[in-house]
Amino acid sequence: MKILAFESSCDETAVAVVEDGRRVLSDAIASQADMHALYGGVVPEIASRKHVEAIAALTDKALADAGVTKRDIDAVAVTYAPGLIGAVLVGLSFAKSVAYALGVPLIPVHHIRGHIAANYLAFPELEPPFLALCMSGGNTLLVDVRDYTDLVLVGATRDDAAGECFRKYASVEDSYRDHSEFLDRSERYQDLFKLDPLDYKGWAYGLKQAGYATNPQYAELLIKIIEDNRLYLLDEGRDIDPQIMGNRPDKQALIAEEIPHAAPADIVDIDNYSVSVQGRKGGHTVYQNNGSQFVVLREGETLSSVAGEFGLSEKKLAKYNDFDAGTQPRPGDMVYIRAKNKRSQNGKLIHIAKDGETLHGISQMYGIRLKNLCSINRRSRDSQVSAGQQIRLM
Repeated sequence: MKILAFESSCDETAVAVVEDGRRVLSDAIASQADMHALYGGVVPEIASRKHVEAIAALTDKALADAGVTKRDIDAVAVTYAPGLIGAVLVGLSFAKSVAYALGVPLIPVHHIRGHIAANYLAFPELEPPFLALCMSGGNTLLVDVRDYTDLVLVGATRDDAAGECFRKYASVEDSYRDHSEFLDRSERYQDLFKLDPLDYKGWAYGLKQAGYATNPQYAELLIKIIEDNRLYLLDEGRDIDPQIMGNRPDKQALIAEEIPHAAPADIVDIDNYSVSVQGRKGGHTVYQNNGSQFVVLREGETLSSVAGEFGLSEKKLAKYNDFDAGTQPRPGDMVYIRAKNKRSQNGKLIHIAKDGETLHGISQMYGIRLKNLCSINRRSRDSQVSAGQQIRLM
């Protein structure tokens, strides 16, 4: 029996011809790895589009490489789940069409069962029963393979999968947000949020006690890094002279001389992993987001005072930030000192709205002009956003 098989669950399109379940006659693959590397991870919408572009030509190649024609195919197999839903649907829809056109059976294959069955191809002499360890994406499983189709789950990870020990992010900002949400949603760390946010020693010892790190000296090492570099000064709204970073405080001056105005050239580029502490006290640190520049409003500051610091009119600053007349941002808010972009420039395609968010807040978060964000999503400026809604960014 010859089976024409399709796989499109993530970022690689694969088509193969397999004979009698043991012999691979051909295996054609189109990889998207280089493309997704630009974004720091797989972009589902791009993956789906590339599957559409590649799958027909790969099918022809797989048949040619196997030395068979469509008439020689006895059945069609395809991954149906789990995976990136858009990507999976491309392979599934194409496989259904091929099976219908050829008048042969369609065999849906579970992604994880496919990983386990791949052992029969790598080791043709292998026969059940055996114990399989499967690690794929967010799945880490021990499976008792009693027969070819009789599989019993023995155990699985209770929280993080093995593949989640290390994560990669499209930006440093994303990693900060994910880490904060990880602590916030985990029950074991809830007692920490009863502490003063500025009590770094309490947080360090609390994290250790909650099981955050396995190193018995974790708390002491963390406190030492904070104190050696005087990082606690940042909590007080003060900047640190970059010359003292990594040096003992008794060998270097602690604080840079006060400079009344922050220069726009002093940029911390979040998206390019170049976050650094500027040698300024009194002036703002300027950050970059989606190709634009912003500062974080401090206690006691107003839109007018920030505008004056950067040589802008209050009206222009309000326009950059899509503020209505008379609106005053709050301490901790992002205030853009350059016009925001018309759409996402860093690969982010969709934002999943959370409870309480607004279109204006999302436009500030991603550095996109509110007018353009509304146009992309065909919404009015004042339309409400519900938790779970998808907001397109480009």
